[in-house]
Amino acid sequence: PPGPLAPLLTSLSGLAIFGVGGAILYLYLFNRKTRQSLHDLMARTYVIPGNSSDAVQGSVWSVHRVVAGVWLAIFFLISFGSFGWYAFQNETMTNLLDLQARIQSTGQVHTSGVFVGMQQRWGEPGSAISFLKVNAIWKEWPVDPEEAANRVGELIYYNFPGYSELDLVEVTITYGYDIGIASSWRRAVFQFSPGEMGRRLAVRSGSPRFRS
Repeated sequence: PPGPLAPLLTSLSGLAIFGVGGAILYLYLFNRKTRQSLHDLMARTYVIPGNSSDAVQGSVWSVHRVVAGVWLAIFFLISFGSFGWYAFQNETMTNLLDLQARIQSTGQVHTSGVFVGMQQRWGEPGSAISFLKVNAIWKEWPVDPEEAANRVGELIYYNFPGYSELDLVEVTITYGYDIGIASSWRRAVFQFSPGEMGRRLAVRSGSPRFRS
């Protein structure tokens, strides 16, 4: 898998290729007066043909400086904005994969899917809610599906960073089969807020069985 510096190196590469490269190309094509490109401006040098005795007159048109500067600023923001977004997404994905592994390591769950996101009602500003949804496919249908959902919720409660900031947690207990020509599924869906999950755990008797 990519190392921890991969997102930063990708952002720097994009800035160098498209940001710096684009500014150099722009000045090369349009700065005909002094024939200076970005590296020439930085080093305060001029490019003069070897058979020419004419000295370079004047300076770079200010518009060229503005265009090159704005171009670099745009790609600087894009590059490091994408780095921040990637780092956030990478951390979230790591947390989701860790939670999925914990659920499946209980020995009672065959496989599971874990999703996190936001949803908002159409035409209702400010109605956005953050959610975490887990679909756990059990090896056998649990005797008490609600207790099974509580066990999964317990894992979420103790192991998913940022759990208390969510608005909704949904746990689906699933059991069944799909062999292509026939399938049969049984599901029970439970929804609760982080506060409600905390109250559920507080009233449960005995030692938590899924806590890790």
